[in-house]
Amino acid sequence: MDPLSVIASVAGIITAASQAIKILGPYVTATKDAPKIASQVLSEVLAVKTIVAALEQLVATLASNTGPSRVQYASLVQVDQLLAVLTDGVLVFSELDALLQTLAPAEVGGSRARLLSSMQWVRKKGALATLCTRLQAFKLSINCILSILQSDSQVRAEDHQKQLLLSMDTLLKNNEALAQIFLGPHVAHAPVTWSRRISIQNLSPEQGPSEMSGRNRRSLFDLSFEKDLIASRVYRRIRRDTMDFSMRSSVARSNGWSIFSGMSLSDISEISVLALPIIPSDITNPQHYVEGPESRRAGELSLLPVNVYGSSIFHECVELEAQLVQLTQCLFKQILERERSSDILATLVSVFRRGAPLLQLYNQLDDSYQDRWKPLLSQEPSPSSAKLAVVEFIQACVMRQNIKTYDCFTVTDLMDDDTTNHVKVIRLVRQITSKLVDARKIENVDVDSLPQMHTPEGPPSPQMLAIEELVREERVYVVRLECLTQIRDQGQILGSYGMVLVGDLDAANDLLSRSRKLIDAQLRFLIQLESLALRPYKLFDLPWLQLFRNWANMSKDLYARFASGEKHAKRALQAAIALKVRSPTTGGSHELSTLVGDAIGSLSMPPQRLQKYRGFLEELAQYDDTMFVKEALDVVDEVGEKARAATDDVVRDDAKAALLSSLDAADQSSVLQYGKLLLFEDAASIDSNIDGEKNDRLARLYLFEKAVLQVSLAKRRGGLGRGEDGRIRLSIVRIIRGENLRLISNRGPKSRWLEDDDVPGGGFGIHFSSGKLIVHLPVESRHDKWVGALIQVRDECQKTTRSLAVQHYKLAVVGGMWSDRERFTHQFLVPHSPEEYQSDEWNPLNLDIDSRELVVANHTYNLEILGPPAQEPYSAMRYAYMATSDGFLLIYSVADRNSFEEILMLQQQILRTKDKDWFPMIVVGNNSGSGRAREVSAEEGRALANRMGCPFLEADAVTGYHVEKAFRTLAQEVNKYRMSFYIG
Repeated sequence: MDPLSVIASVAGIITAASQAIKILGPYVTATKDAPKIASQVLSEVLAVKTIVAALEQLVATLASNTGPSRVQYASLVQVDQLLAVLTDGVLVFSELDALLQTLAPAEVGGSRARLLSSMQWVRKKGALATLCTRLQAFKLSINCILSILQSDSQVRAEDHQKQLLLSMDTLLKNNEALAQIFLGPHVAHAPVTWSRRISIQNLSPEQGPSEMSGRNRRSLFDLSFEKDLIASRVYRRIRRDTMDFSMRSSVARSNGWSIFSGMSLSDISEISVLALPIIPSDITNPQHYVEGPESRRAGELSLLPVNVYGSSIFHECVELEAQLVQLTQCLFKQILERERSSDILATLVSVFRRGAPLLQLYNQLDDSYQDRWKPLLSQEPSPSSAKLAVVEFIQACVMRQNIKTYDCFTVTDLMDDDTTNHVKVIRLVRQITSKLVDARKIENVDVDSLPQMHTPEGPPSPQMLAIEELVREERVYVVRLECLTQIRDQGQILGSYGMVLVGDLDAANDLLSRSRKLIDAQLRFLIQLESLALRPYKLFDLPWLQLFRNWANMSKDLYARFASGEKHAKRALQAAIALKVRSPTTGGSHELSTLVGDAIGSLSMPPQRLQKYRGFLEELAQYDDTMFVKEALDVVDEVGEKARAATDDVVRDDAKAALLSSLDAADQSSVLQYGKLLLFEDAASIDSNIDGEKNDRLARLYLFEKAVLQVSLAKRRGGLGRGEDGRIRLSIVRIIRGENLRLISNRGPKSRWLEDDDVPGGGFGIHFSSGKLIVHLPVESRHDKWVGALIQVRDECQKTTRSLAVQHYKLAVVGGMWSDRERFTHQFLVPHSPEEYQSDEWNPLNLDIDSRELVVANHTYNLEILGPPAQEPYSAMRYAYMATSDGFLLIYSVADRNSFEEILMLQQQILRTKDKDWFPMIVVGNNSGSGRAREVSAEEGRALANRMGCPFLEADAVTGYHVEKAFRTLAQEVNKYRMSFYIG
């Protein structure tokens, strides 16, 4: 999904301003006492539209080849400044558009309606005042840019530049998210302002523009040798995207604009390549930002009405019922009484399903079919006759009343349980009753005067205002969701496109197919809500609670689906429409592009709607502290929790898939055995105290059900972190199995973690058998979540380990004097670095007897390691070890042939001691990575092991390579030997 370009954003802001003017205009002009805040917002929007329209012409000038010569002072405006201001403008109009869509139409009459309209402006005054202030700031900033570009003298241009710097400082101080994008993450903790940045004209020849923007942004992986690289000019020009699989916002993903950071507009030869750090799916009105030569016209073709306040479905049903009962000869009153239920829509549909009432209704308007329909009207109702009557009614409407076929319903629409289709039925029947009113065969109905429509006296209570607002917002919500069904009906949009990812395509098709069910659930909720809104409100009672319970039962699975599939579905729609527009057969289809833009915005609404419901209930709880409100909040929270859990599952699945795709095959198989991914995070830093290693900095942690993984960039021929194909390549730095976790600790920001190292900032410690990691996350609030999850993983893994039968084996490590078997043994038991463990400190008089537990193929082994000295004076001690050991690790040094030639002699001695023809053993060639001259090849070692009938591998005690694998293999050999012994 491409970010918004500068050209598209300028045109889109103008279109969004035009839409806002259409909505606000009637409020200001229709009444004498227009809301003051409406006039203020309208004034600011008009001013912004005028300024941005003038800027659009200059942008077109800059985009032409003659731009720099015609716009003299473009060098005084930095690219970052233009992008920051336009990004703020796009976001402001996105929020303003979403708020204006919830307003009741200005033309609604009646004293109560006018009172409600005034009250709604009072309720929204705070939000509108905030937006008005932001509009003023945007107007000031964009006007400064325009004034600089239009200046005819250096002095005036520099004066406007100073004003621009001041306005940018204000903008970034008031918008932390925007500041983090353009100035780096340090702004959240330090008072860095735009005016303190170095201008491009003042850079020394050695400084590159990328250095200015990136000097405060830390690379995800800060390796020691990078300091020299960063000092080079070439390296400074590159901003590495080291974690493109990261769980980030779309802003972080679309970082193509950052390579122009610090440049001025005069340095850009083609302004059309500039893009904002925002994508269409991030805003509520993406239809205004359609790319293309006719983007303005496309933006104005939004399929959503300017104000989608809409009419009340409940009101329509009440009015229709009141009109039908006037037809006394059709016995509608008696039929309605028999079919009466609490749901008026269901009552009417039940009547119309009989078929004959529809024919009777039509006969009141046109009796030309009366003789033809007598058999259907005279016989007893049956399913077949009812369906035939419905078909006859629809045909008469189309042929005699000139009603369009798309305004009609089908037999299936009437007979199924889809509320969307039932609304179509009601609206077609209302067209017939409207014609009867025009023919003066029935009287028009004043809905507000009916007994069902309660009109309270006096000013509305705060609770009623909240309910009125919820009803309006719900109508907007339903209308927006209908965009998804229109996309679904145009199935060719999501055809087979090779460039659309299969997973994205499946998610989009799944959500579009479920959109009808979601609309059905929301329509039922809306109709019941409108019915309850007409009752005199005293307390939030059982009917209100039941409203939310019914809604949750119908929609909780749907909300989970929409929350989890939103990202993939948006990506599929964006990719599909991009291909569709480029197609020679459908290129330039602005209506189609606008429809998809509306649909992309609608996909974001279900998760956001849950917050609206919660806010509504919390507002009522301020006045009605009843158990019903609390239970309703619990119902909404349950739906929200299920949606969040589904989203988290998808995020984790995506992260695991991205991790696997960035690893080598060997590491992939290792990851797959650790179960489900629970958490993953980019660490701000990881301080290790393991094997004498120096501190690690900036890595990513993955917590699986059975292990913790620390991942870093791999070193490849394609460059640091890049494979030969240019893709991100990663390697696993460390694996800590769950059963090896010991202590999980959480410390405050001033804790002293490592010796001689006072680490700033809070963190948590992971202590395990061979060391500890101290992890600092960018967001400290995440520490507690990690600590809790780590403790749970540790306890579950250790519980599982304890539940397995622990088998105790004594394993002897035997070899020649120069085989380095002591270091090998200690590397397995307590891994150390060469500096911390010196072989000349080994005292052969101290018997090295220790143990360690290993889990191999779901079996737990307690391995007691016996390492007898090789000197001849201790041959009796060696004999004692041989007699009591269950398996033997025969070790030699690949750099010492004498130790290799002793292996066969040791094997024979073991067999004689055990009085066996075969016994569990493994041959290990040590020091394979020491760099010393090799005297024994791997082929010779393998041949010897084959001759002895035992496994073979090469390892290295210094680096730990294959040390643990050697003991695992030997434990399995002992287990197989014992099993065969018992079976025999």
